[in-house]
Parts: sequence; structure tokens; C-alpha cells
Amino acid sequence: PAELGPRGEYPNTCAPEWRVSNADLTSANFRSSALCDTVFENTSVSFAYFSSSTLARADFRTCSLVYTTFFNALLEGADFSNTQMNGVNLVRADARNASFSRAAMLLSAASNSDFTSADFSFTNLYRATLVNSSFILANLSHARLASSTLDHSDFTSAALPVALLQSASLASATLTSSTLTAANLNAATLPNANLSGTDLRYANLVNAILENATLSPTTTFRRANLTNAVLRGVDLTS
Repeated sequence: PAELGPRGEYPNTCAPEWRVSNADLTSANFRSSALCDTVFENTSVSFAYFSSSTLARADFRTCSLVYTTFFNALLEGADFSNTQMNGVNLVRADARNASFSRAAMLLSAASNSDFTSADFSFTNLYRATLVNSSFILANLSHARLASSTLDHSDFTSAALPVALLQSASLASATLTSSTLTAANLNAATLPNANLSGTDLRYANLVNAILENATLSPTTTFRRANLTNAVLRGVDLTS
């Protein structure tokens, strides 16, 4: 591991790979730390702080990160697969190409964050708040987003087949060219959402609100269930 500075701070540049195994780092403070490629193995770092830290390609698989803060952190290529992350703070995080596959992220929060090309397949994001964030080209296949708030987020070309989005809020979200095949959008709210070129085949849109949403000739609703859906003011001219 890298040597600490004179005041006990971590260096500003990424050190060679660290490995932390079977440790308890609950409530630890790693603010502004350089921890690229660090491997956290079977480690509890719940209620910890990684704000403004550099954690590119860090490996947190199988760790507990419950109520941990990654505000303004660099998480590009980090691996959070199968991690307990309930209540985590990812506001302003750069998590491009990161993996959150099968992680538990209930009640988590992220706004103004970049999840471009990230993997959220089979991730549980129940009641998460993920507003004004980029999910461009992200994989959210089978993700559980029930009752989550995703307003103003960009899901352009994202994959959301079989995603659970019942009662989710997607106001003014961009879903251009995204795939929502067989997704569950029961009672979801999508006012002013952009659904141009979106694939909604076999989707459940019962009681969904698509008021003033933008569709296009390539938006596909084949065999979707639109029972009691609200389509008032929908724009079909794009």
C-alpha cells in the first residue's frame, strides 16, 4: 500500500493495488482518497465516506456498503456486483462502465450522476431516487425500480427488458431508442417523457400516465397492455 502523507492523508494519485480482506471499516473516512484498483473483499464499510475519492476499477464485490457516501466520487469501471448498498449516496458520482449487477440498492440516491454503459442488471433499486442522471447505453435488464424516482434522467439506448418500474416516476425522462420489452410500468408516471423509438412490446402500461409524452413512428407498443393508460396530449409528430 501507498505511504500516508505527513498529516495521515492519502496521496492524490492512485497507488498500486490495495487489497483489504475481512475488515470492518464501518464509519471510516476515505474522503478525497486515491484508491484506484483497490480490492475490498468480504469487508464491511457501512456508513463510510468516499466523497470526492478516486475509486476507478475498485472491487467491492460481496461487501456491505449500506448508507455509505460516494458523493462526487470517481467510480468509473468499479465493481459493486452482489453488494449490499441500501441507502447509498451516489450524488454527482462518475460511475461510467461500473457494475452494480445484482446489488441491493434500496432507498439509494443519485442526482447529476453519470452511469453511462453501467450494468444494473437484476439490481434492486426499490424506492431509489435517481434524478437528472445519465443511463445512456446502460444495462437495466430485470432491474427492480418499483416506486423509484427517475425524473429528468437520460435512458437513451438503454436496455430495460423485463424491468420492474411499477409506480415509478419518469417525468421528463428521455427513453429514446431504449428497450422496455415486457417491462412492468403499471401505474408509472411518464409525463413529458421522450419515448421516440422506444421498444415497449409486451410491456404492462396499465394505469400508466403518458400525458404529453413524445412518441415517434418507430415507438413500438405491439401487444403492450395500455388498459386505463392516460395518453392525453401525446405528440406523434416527431
